Amino acid sequence: MAEIYRREGPRASRSRARLFHMLETLGTDTFRSKIAERVGTALPTAGELRIEKAPPASEIPLKNGRFAHRYTTAFGELSFRQLTEILALCKEYDIGELRIGCDQNLYIPDLPEKVAFTQSTERYGGILACAGSKYCVYSLMDTKKESETLALEKCKRLEITVGFSGCLKGCARHAFSDIGLVGIRTKLFAEEVERGVRLYLGAEYTHGKRAGRLILYSVPMRHLNAMIDLIADLFTTSGYEDFEDFSKEVLNRYSEPALAFWLLLNFHRRHHLNRNDFVIPEPAEHEDEKAYFIHLLENSGSEEDKDIAEYLRCQEAFPFREAIIFLERACFAVSADR
Repeated sequence: MAEIYRREGPRASRSRARLFHMLETLGTDTFRSKIAERVGTALPTAGELRIEKAPPASEIPLKNGRFAHRYTTAFGELSFRQLTEILALCKEYDIGELRIGCDQNLYIPDLPEKVAFTQSTERYGGILACAGSKYCVYSLMDTKKESETLALEKCKRLEITVGFSGCLKGCARHAFSDIGLVGIRTKLFAEEVERGVRLYLGAEYTHGKRAGRLILYSVPMRHLNAMIDLIADLFTTSGYEDFEDFSKEVLNRYSEPALAFWLLLNFHRRHHLNRNDFVIPEPAEHEDEKAYFIHLLENSGSEEDKDIAEYLRCQEAFPFREAIIFLERACFAVSADR
């Protein structure tokens, strides 16, 4: 696989230097045939595809009547005390193997149902963070440290997954999480360079149907918790029980600019107009998205909404551009007196 990528993988752009993008170009059938050619034998069939979405579990029942327990780590990092505790458990129960989960946690098999861990990390299991600048030269921030500061209580309750990558390589699978974050440095809203994220939404990842789309190009870190909290509340208000269903039925029926405007509009209403009457777009596609949102705003009875509708009426080359610029500045810009 490494040799095939060395010969045929994309290298012109750092952001596309991934196996994912080579598979996009070659297709899985061609990739399999190239592997089989190098191996010199036919590859076995994939077998039965069995995918079931479920919330992260702390104890997983095994066929032998025992249990596998999740030992939560600090996004893949383990301390000496944690390793000591794990080794002591393995010795006590005569366990000769550990499993590394794709959720950046360890799983210890063949334990009884009730086992107390004293050193495991307390964090929400539905968030992934890449190696970060502590270990990776490509990352623009220490994503592990920044992830610890995120207010994810609502995400935990609603089982909303978060992927936080330090660059566009996407090692934290930000494009395959309910909320995807990519670390950036930005000077759009302040005189000094500050840290921020690009925000991705709309992934239908369980069955590999659709990657998340870039919705907001820059959200300053100082507003990130408020934005995540808003997204969780918008999801709750929508009435859907699963965020992927919300993405499929609502978010993915609208263009990226329309969703950017929608998010910023609700952020502005909550944090600058002190209003919590959210605008939730209907689960339908619209031939003229701008006209649809103008209609919603003009019929709300609010003078502030009518003012924002005027920005939507601007005839620009990129739909929603003027309204997005206005709302971004209103939401994120640091005022001169601060």
